[in-house]
Amino acid sequence: MSIAPTTRAPLASGAKDLSIETLRGLACVLLVLYHTVGADRSLGLKVEDGTLLRWLTDSMLFLRMPLFTFLSGIVYAMRPAYAHWGGFVSKKLRRLMVPMFFVGTIYLLVKLAMPEEVNRPYVLPIWQWHIVIPIEHYWYLEATLVLFAMIAAIDHFRLAESRRAAVAWMIGAAAFSAVVGPFVAEVRVFSLMGIVYLLPFFLLGVFARRFDWRGAPAAVQVGAGLVAVALIGVSQLGVAGAIPDIQERYTPLVILLSGAACLTLFSTRWTWRPLAFVGAYSYAIFLLHVFASAGSRIVLMRLGVDDTYILLVVGMVAALGLPILVQEVCGYSRVLRLLILGQAWRGPVKRLRRTAAPSSLTSSD
Repeated sequence: MSIAPTTRAPLASGAKDLSIETLRGLACVLLVLYHTVGADRSLGLKVEDGTLLRWLTDSMLFLRMPLFTFLSGIVYAMRPAYAHWGGFVSKKLRRLMVPMFFVGTIYLLVKLAMPEEVNRPYVLPIWQWHIVIPIEHYWYLEATLVLFAMIAAIDHFRLAESRRAAVAWMIGAAAFSAVVGPFVAEVRVFSLMGIVYLLPFFLLGVFARRFDWRGAPAAVQVGAGLVAVALIGVSQLGVAGAIPDIQERYTPLVILLSGAACLTLFSTRWTWRPLAFVGAYSYAIFLLHVFASAGSRIVLMRLGVDDTYILLVVGMVAALGLPILVQEVCGYSRVLRLLILGQAWRGPVKRLRRTAAPSSLTSSD
């Protein structure tokens, strides 16, 4: 059975959409900013409520993880599983679970060994690490695996090949998140809170690509943009405390705001090469940025640097730069490539070769 006529063909192998990479870069910057500043005044830079940085991180709640997840849905829709459900899921198991166990365990062990100025994680029996109770932000990997498996099953059984079916799935997912979300908001077991939270945005990304949101009538796209702008204004009332709970992840207004914002950004086809460059390393940045942001903060504070904005800038640069360097190094080793990035063992690796200057080394293609 063929894909419905309204769907777009997947991109050619190796093709890159710079607008998608730009949005990935934006999502990376927002995530790194959030973890560098800290989720609240007891974490990260310990920024107080009522400050510019606290307002900025709180205001971006509606965009950070929804945008990451929306883009994952778009990328999946470029190369959907359909008849290859088993192979697709097995590849995602390697890609997501190997780094979760390897990098996540190192992260937890490092934090347990750090002095008090680093935020120590909860104490868990070792048998509960990762799968049962995900380690801090690595919950996203387990939740994403479930979402990939779910959409692959939907496609395998051809359950979302029409716009009508897609709309039904979206309404159901949004309603499910809004109704069930408040009851599982604190349930970290098996990343349940994350699965419920991210489900609408993942499906939205899949269907936005599959049914060509960018080709929708201009009035429809502008309407989504106006909804996003209006709800950003409403969300600011929540940040200011004028409207209770408006910033909670599972409220219908925040779900609608996040979806409208993702669609609007996708519509713009905005490209900016510095962000696109960062976006190309988005997975490594997600996995490794906390090591660099926390590490740079500790070193600078030990040296007597306590200016919040200096710590912020250095932490951001380190958190973006170190993962990029690590990903490049991983290209030279199948072991590192597998353990840190979850990439396949097979395939070419970079080689070091001598140039005319004996002391310089470059990577081969």
